[in-house]
Amino acid sequence: MPSAPDFVAIGHVTLDRMGDATRPGGGALYAAITAHRLGLSVGLLTSHAADFPLDAIPSRIEVVTVDASETTRFEHRYAAGGRVSHVRSRAAPLSAADVPEDWLAAPLVLLAPVLDEVDPRLAVEFSEGAVGAAAQGWLRDVGRDGLVAPRAWESPQPLLSRIQTLFLSREDVRGQEAAVVSSSTASATRYGRGRPTRSIRRARATSSPRRFSSSTTAPATRGARPPPRRARAR
Repeated sequence: MPSAPDFVAIGHVTLDRMGDATRPGGGALYAAITAHRLGLSVGLLTSHAADFPLDAIPSRIEVVTVDASETTRFEHRYAAGGRVSHVRSRAAPLSAADVPEDWLAAPLVLLAPVLDEVDPRLAVEFSEGAVGAAAQGWLRDVGRDGLVAPRAWESPQPLLSRIQTLFLSREDVRGQEAAVVSSSTASATRYGRGRPTRSIRRARATSSPRRFSSSTTAPATRGARPPPRRARAR
């Protein structure tokens, strides 16, 4: 069996339009490229259509692709209140069934959804490594016209009891009454109405280095589909 990559990133690659320019994007893509430049072997699990420019991904990154009829596309503009984003299309969801078996032994993993496409339960699949999550995609709602707006995040307990690091921006936290942002190995900062309210001690260590209490959400379901395509690093 092939050995696991040093680092695995999971999430959609995107095509982001700003004005007349369209560029490849997505947190998983950025993380994968950064890890590659740091000298790690990298695996990227994603979903896109044939219009995504694969030459944007370094050739030595191993890419596993869940085929989709469309690539996730955003249109961005800046207004007085900040950035305004619209979703124009979205690729397929990503679940544990899409992860190559040999990747499950990866020592470093990042779950990086952009539009709730990553099943949070994936965190428990990587039992041998450190798992981080960039929560932005679980904190976004999309309106009928494609407008991206914030939403409350009811994170499932298996995610927060398994991950070692949770990444959130100020924009992600704003308006969330019970968002918790990791600030050190021994404590965290609790946010209320978009502002830090108090520091809280980490819960007593169990099988997970950090444990935060949360409610549970029901996962989205989907039908059968072809297995993901795997492109070996070369």
